[in-house]
Amino acid sequence: MDTSYQKALGAEILVCSVVSIPTSVQGNEQDGYPANAEEQSALDKIKELLHREFGSESEKIEAKILHGYPAERISEYAEYSNSDLVIVGSRGQGALRKAFLGSVSSSVASRCKRSVLIIR
Repeated sequence: MDTSYQKALGAEILVCSVVSIPTSVQGNEQDGYPANAEEQSALDKIKELLHREFGSESEKIEAKILHGYPAERISEYAEYSNSDLVIVGSRGQGALRKAFLGSVSSSVASRCKRSVLIIR
């Protein structure tokens, strides 16, 4: 994937992973940073994956660890960071399972005040 559009559009990319267990840093200005060694390891793996996919351009992509309930935190952080577009993945769990369990991607789409793109 070519990230040259970042220059043309002045785009910034932020990749977030959400730890679904609320912590003392949930929702405050320290959120976005790993709270322990396990989260730091997860963040390092995300950065490795970004580097593998985007090469040196990955240095322009910010990665964060958020804390709390995924759909809620993604939506809140999108607002906080003034995001133009939120892209979330969908695992395609099926209508029945989604009806009973909910889906992070559909929940983000319904609660987020920003534009949301769901990718399968």
